[in-house]
Amino acid sequence: MKVGLTEQWTIRDGAESWVYLPRTKKYRRFTSTTASLANLGGLDPNSLFGVLTAGLQSVQIAPEESVTINGSPVRCYVISANYEPAPGGVPRLVTFWIDQINYMVLRRRIDLPYRSAEFPEPLARNLDLTLTKLTLAPVLAGGEFVFTPPEGATAMASPATQADSPPGAYRIGVGVSAPHVVSKREPEYSEEARRARLEGTVTLSLVVDASGAPMNLRVLKGLGLGLDGRALEAVAEWRFAPGQKEGKPVPILATIQVNFRLLPEWQWHLTRLAFNPSDGASVPSLVKPQFPRDRKTPNPGSVTLTLDVDEHGKPVNLHVEKSSDPDSEHEVIKAMREWTFSPGLKDGTPISEPLTIEFSQVATLPASPPPLPVAAK
Repeated sequence: MKVGLTEQWTIRDGAESWVYLPRTKKYRRFTSTTASLANLGGLDPNSLFGVLTAGLQSVQIAPEESVTINGSPVRCYVISANYEPAPGGVPRLVTFWIDQINYMVLRRRIDLPYRSAEFPEPLARNLDLTLTKLTLAPVLAGGEFVFTPPEGATAMASPATQADSPPGAYRIGVGVSAPHVVSKREPEYSEEARRARLEGTVTLSLVVDASGAPMNLRVLKGLGLGLDGRALEAVAEWRFAPGQKEGKPVPILATIQVNFRLLPEWQWHLTRLAFNPSDGASVPSLVKPQFPRDRKTPNPGSVTLTLDVDEHGKPVNLHVEKSSDPDSEHEVIKAMREWTFSPGLKDGTPISEPLTIEFSQVATLPASPPPLPVAAK
């Protein structure tokens, strides 16, 4: 079924997003997220780029693809979301193509088979919504933008917003001030993450209640190897000056980023380690890592690998997904082959698990100066 063209405006300020349809004068507000797909297992689907979450049962990563926008291909993450069956017991599948740079949904395909008394066998039915033109407005500095719906516009029902907002919690915005930290405890590294030299950021969602205590903590974007739990434990002990509405303390829905950094004792470290376990399976645990030999270089670089950790805990099927340092790819693969894990289990049986891992190295030499201009003779 081809419906035709329509126009959609999407506005984001880092905390919330608004989608406005000029033709129908309908708008919707939902929580924004800066999360990437670095670790889908650590993402709370309720915050997944504004994707509808009512009835969401599971999410899986598919191979990356491109969507043509303004005549040029845009590389996208592809996510398949399985929802609760529709009336009649027919399962629902929605596939999202998400821009890797701006994290916008550029295409969605809804597979909703049709079943009736006349047709007991499901009939294939799908709806494909694809952006063909995209215009990005200039970025405004913080505090310069407030979304005001156009005259005559009405709000659309948003199950995702209801799922994201705990009852009684306010969002930061006009008339609602943000809470601020008055005391905090820094998180501790897990031994597994320290041995893996894993660095990065864990993003948490929480409600700061009217007394300034954190509640309803959950992980929006995780790092794995025990760091997600350490972030939750630390922030649970933080205390805040509560946000206010009309001069009175109120519960506020907030997002916090917890950074994990190690002292730079070496060049090579990890900035991404993401397993994608099957339903009911445990994630492999790290036994012994190995890193490429440090070497002096003026430029930072990274190499991302996809592989499987087999039922014996050995890395197999190694593939370079992307690289900014082709000269180091062979050394990274060689080092990765030396890693050992305790394999993941399903129903007590060791199984193979897919893994994406990103090795990064820091520069240790000053960058070469640009060549001096040569005067024309």
